[in-house]
Amino acid sequence: MRTYFICPAPPCPNGKLHLGHIGGVYLPADIFVRFQRMAGHRAYYITGSDEHGTYTLETARKLGRSFSEVAEGYVHKILECLRAVQITPDVFVRTSSAIHKGNALAIFRELQAAGYVDVRQGVQLYCEHCDEFAADSLATGRCPACSSPCDSNLCENCGLALQHDTIRDARHVTCGCNLVLRPITQAVFDMPRLAHSLHEAIGESVWPEPIRAKARAWLLREVRGLPMTRHFRHGVEVKQPDSLIGQTLLTWFEGLWCFDTGIREQCARRRSGRKRGVARPEHRDSFLHGAG
Repeated sequence: MRTYFICPAPPCPNGKLHLGHIGGVYLPADIFVRFQRMAGHRAYYITGSDEHGTYTLETARKLGRSFSEVAEGYVHKILECLRAVQITPDVFVRTSSAIHKGNALAIFRELQAAGYVDVRQGVQLYCEHCDEFAADSLATGRCPACSSPCDSNLCENCGLALQHDTIRDARHVTCGCNLVLRPITQAVFDMPRLAHSLHEAIGESVWPEPIRAKARAWLLREVRGLPMTRHFRHGVEVKQPDSLIGQTLLTWFEGLWCFDTGIREQCARRRSGRKRGVARPEHRDSFLHGAG
């Protein structure tokens, strides 16, 4: 018997799920879970809600409602959509929950202690008109590589991961005004330090060779430090060092760490069941709720 944790990407609560979400992400994961259980293995469906993204803030501003109210409402609509097609995750982690925030900070501290987190000087786009920093979808402009419209996170046309000081004609989505660059101190994940271990892991993986070759090429050409924190008031707030207090973890880190939170919850539940001698059902509609 093998154990599988199936972890489809956590949806952002800025709208309902549509058929593309279901057919492209959540249904294939559910089919895999059911297949492995039929084959006699343990399989657990772990996902959650990515509640600290700028898309939710954009929607809240358009609707004239609070950030937390919009996130809360759409999380429940997302769960309703999953239930409508009989997909019931074993654990659904709300990233706004105290459990997840505590776990995300614990992971961050472990990375700090292991030497993978540096504190460096960087820049972030800023709106002087609105007196606020902009991040991700709140800043739009043109890609420095292909000149296509993009946000400050990613160019959907060429796939380039963007840095704030490379975007052309950056504007604030909220007011339409031009954005300027302001210096900030931020946490940065030392990817170059991890490159050798990643190269070995890629070689030992069961990925098809074209995928492995693509990953190796990326490691050789494009590995650089990845910003981990930014000025955005919604999210998991960093507590140390003092120079980072008030910043929150990027959702590319803490949003995906919901899988770790969910796996820990599932393992704790199984241990608790064994101690009591209770047979645990293999497919439960169990969720972690609660805004942090």
